[in-house]
Amino acid sequence: MPNRISVTIAGQQYTILAEENEEYTRQVALRADNKIREAREVTEASPLNAAVLAALNLADEATKAEREVRRAKGEISEREEQIKAIREEMMRLVQENADLRDQLQAKAGMKFESASEPEKEKEPEDKPEEKSEEKEKTTEPVKAEKKS
Repeated sequence: MPNRISVTIAGQQYTILAEENEEYTRQVALRADNKIREAREVTEASPLNAAVLAALNLADEATKAEREVRRAKGEISEREEQIKAIREEMMRLVQENADLRDQLQAKAGMKFESASEPEKEKEPEDKPEEKSEEKEKTTEPVKAEKKS
């Protein structure tokens, strides 16, 4: 059921039947009143001509806003298409990666970790004595002998 709302526009009282709530309807009426006042300040137009100029200004604003909405929707559609293409390319690359891993594994006879399930790095189970011997081996300078 429409709401009956009393508003003043250009000094005239109007009762408006609106589906929207009262606050919104009053904001719209105030906007119309301000546009008519602006038109009367700029020109010495009659109240009717000021209302027509205000209507033209409001129609211009609405048309520009609709154009911007269409532009933004088009941009969103373009981005959605780009996202779709990127997802498809990503899935293709994931499959290609898996295929290449399988080929490499078959040729080398080894197993590689999956990108989705990385293996835990194993720590060497060397004895402390072996570690120190290996350390000594790597830190000793190489001695070269001259052969005669």
